[in-house]
Amino acid sequence: MIIIPPPNQLAPTSPFNLPEIVVQLGPYLKGSSLTAALLVNKQWNSTLTPALWEHSRFPTNWTFSRWPTQFPSIDSVLNNRHHIRTLVCDEYSPLVKALLDPNPDYRPCKILHLDLMILSSSLIPLIRNNADSLLSLIRRPSVHQADRNLPQEWCFFQVIAGIKQLQNLSLANVMIGAPLTMDPFFLEICGRISSLSLTQCIWIVPAIDHAVRASRYPSFPAIRRLDLIKTKDVSPFAEVEFLCSCSNLEEMHWRPRAQFQESQYLRIHSQLSQMHHLTTLNLNLASLTDTDIAAIISPLPALVNLYANETRFGGASATAILESNTHLQRLQIRDSAKLWGSTSCQLMSACKELVEIAHDLVQVRSITDHCHQYPWRCLQLKKLDITLISQFEGNSTRLEDHAKMYEQLSRLTELEELTIGNSMRVIPRSKDSFELTMAMGFGTLHTLTNIKRFVVGRQYAGLDDDVKAWIQENWKEAHVECAQDR
Repeated sequence: MIIIPPPNQLAPTSPFNLPEIVVQLGPYLKGSSLTAALLVNKQWNSTLTPALWEHSRFPTNWTFSRWPTQFPSIDSVLNNRHHIRTLVCDEYSPLVKALLDPNPDYRPCKILHLDLMILSSSLIPLIRNNADSLLSLIRRPSVHQADRNLPQEWCFFQVIAGIKQLQNLSLANVMIGAPLTMDPFFLEICGRISSLSLTQCIWIVPAIDHAVRASRYPSFPAIRRLDLIKTKDVSPFAEVEFLCSCSNLEEMHWRPRAQFQESQYLRIHSQLSQMHHLTTLNLNLASLTDTDIAAIISPLPALVNLYANETRFGGASATAILESNTHLQRLQIRDSAKLWGSTSCQLMSACKELVEIAHDLVQVRSITDHCHQYPWRCLQLKKLDITLISQFEGNSTRLEDHAKMYEQLSRLTELEELTIGNSMRVIPRSKDSFELTMAMGFGTLHTLTNIKRFVVGRQYAGLDDDVKAWIQENWKEAHVECAQDR
């Protein structure tokens, strides 16, 4: 906690008046705290003024993010615009006009990160004026623009193509690919940037054969991260061809609108097998079938992180991992298609390098029936998020299966975060929850000495007093969360 001295109460000789000390406070002060610090004295004001303007927002109602009770005047913008490094701009306003004022009496702004809500011709000069400094340009998803038209977007790409040092480009609700005169600008941009994100963009890719497409879309070796989120008017196979042109791609977030044709699987395998640097694939909410996901992940030689939450990840996808990707380190398949417990056991037995896994609705009986054939060998696991259900015919069977399940959990001695029963799905009443009680074997988890966070999800009403007492004694440093207590 930083205690701000009252205005004019700090002695002039105090070491806290030294600029090299005061400037260190800037990153830790926001809102009213920063405003109070500006009022301490002139030295603090002049030293912390850059921190006030470094991250600015000029929205429609002129509310200034660092001054919640007032908005800056035009004169203050002119005098301090050279301090702005990150600007969030909702639309064109007199404040933006002040940034474009060519008066040499005011130092020009050098914006590094520009975040636009609306794409309009009036904001093009703002981009052009900062073409020598911009590193990141974002156009956020927004409501329909009344003044949106193709010539504006054509000019937009033409201006961006002139920003030689641009590293990150994130676009939403923008048309790409038509008319053909736009393609050279977009391709030139892709040849330089390291991160490209397209969200709900209208991407018209001409229907041309594979050989011609290869000549039109050369390699983009600079791109390390690529996001394609619900792009319109383009098939997922065309998106695969584009991402394969990013030969050094390391991270991909992909949410196609459609599915593949089975006849395309062979070519997909041939192309994706060349992606030797792609380590992280995020398919959350993707409209792909189980076999589509399998066709994508199977040929990726370097894949170590797979996120497929709320997808149709199922038996075919799991088989692809078991056959080709047992070196996975992170696997999230929350709220996906149901997997048999035997398949889950195979994953946690074969993927020995796993450090994180999140999975829903694993049946205890299926696990215990296969625990000797497929014991959990992911002994490096740091984070486990799992929902367990059980169906038993008698108490003796119930106790035996709980003992086997707790034995599997107790093997994960490196575990730091454990979440049980946090499924988003509704558990059918005919199925029982895995019991977190001392009588059923909770005390077996004493081997998990590294637990720092324990979460009991909404599947449970809470924890018994004896379990709470055991946790306080054995997991003293652990942060415990119960859905009932939220």
